[in-house]
Amino acid sequence: MEAIPASRRAWCYDPAARKGDWQDVDIPSPIPENFVLIRVEAAAVHPIDFAHMGGLFGFGMGPGPHILGTEGAGIVVANGPGKGAGFLGKRVAVNASRPAMWANYAVVHVNDCIVIDDPSITPEEAALAASYPLSAMMFLSLARKLNAKAVASNAANSILGRMTSRLLQNNNIEVINLVRKAEKAAQIQEEGARHVINTSEAGWENQFKELSQKLGVSLLLECIGGETLTQLSTLSPPGTCLLYT
Repeated sequence: MEAIPASRRAWCYDPAARKGDWQDVDIPSPIPENFVLIRVEAAAVHPIDFAHMGGLFGFGMGPGPHILGTEGAGIVVANGPGKGAGFLGKRVAVNASRPAMWANYAVVHVNDCIVIDDPSITPEEAALAASYPLSAMMFLSLARKLNAKAVASNAANSILGRMTSRLLQNNNIEVINLVRKAEKAAQIQEEGARHVINTSEAGWENQFKELSQKLGVSLLLECIGGETLTQLSTLSPPGTCLLYT
């Protein structure tokens, strides 16, 4: 059995001081009921983590400082009473209801864990196994509900954008993938994206307008806002725009 340290090294943020740094934080002993201790192998960085830095913590967490990191992956090395025993020794993906993953060890509720049985999945991949795939599935569900035959996706070179493009194409929904750099356009084309527009190139507006009308775009997935949102909303056929972060 793996030796359990008394403390963990964690990146903590104090919203009142607007300052974060690495701190030694005690590991609770014993581990609470239905919680597990994870040796963290990889952790993701999401927009919500930056929101937390701005003091938008929620979760009833109080003034801080707090460990950050909502998503990651690692090996369960200890458990409290209850349901945790079934996770011991297994790699899990974590979408933490209370941020905990920016640390070398994390204490999380078993309901926040997904067992990763496939050994070909790397820790880095497992660290993105919850929120991004679920978001992509939500986009697919919305497209189906709207009977969309085609979707326009901004910032399509992001991890979520690339997941969404593949998922929608595999379900017979065309996607116009909008990116801002030539190398990003080439990357997602190599991954199988059929329609890619580089918005840094001259004439992209006409290209997008013509293609969106040809394909019948009725859903715009937008995560940037500002002038870009205004342009795309003006150029797109009438339909639905989903703003997300």
